[in-house]
Amino acid sequence: MAVTDLTYVPVIGTWVDQSLQPCSGYVVLSPQVATRFSDFASNIAVMPQRMVIDFDGTGSISTQVIATDCPALAGIAGFMWSAAIVLNDSTGAQLSPYSCVFVAPGAGPTIDLSSPQYAVLGNSVSLPAM
Repeated sequence: MAVTDLTYVPVIGTWVDQSLQPCSGYVVLSPQVATRFSDFASNIAVMPQRMVIDFDGTGSISTQVIATDCPALAGIAGFMWSAAIVLNDSTGAQLSPYSCVFVAPGAGPTIDLSSPQYAVLGNSVSLPAM
């Protein structure tokens, strides 16, 4: 069985430290919906899942998320994605992590989590001591 009416939106980002060296770290993307999606065309239930995306060697990520307005979400109001960005500089020292919530419309642009819209306006978060 194929899922036919799910649409996806690209999510990208590139982070560098103050010496312009690539950061290391990861992004956690979590669906903000406490239910399952129903793909009506294929009669399949799609369970939302959290994703952890590690930065590549250039300090970048590239993935995709289910669009918040895709046909499979009919009847689900207020669906959004949350992102937590955990950063280390080029020496491995932890930088200030941040989080944000975003909508991902199917006809919208690529979501760039390193853009000022998310990086500057996002919420600083604290991590537990290790």
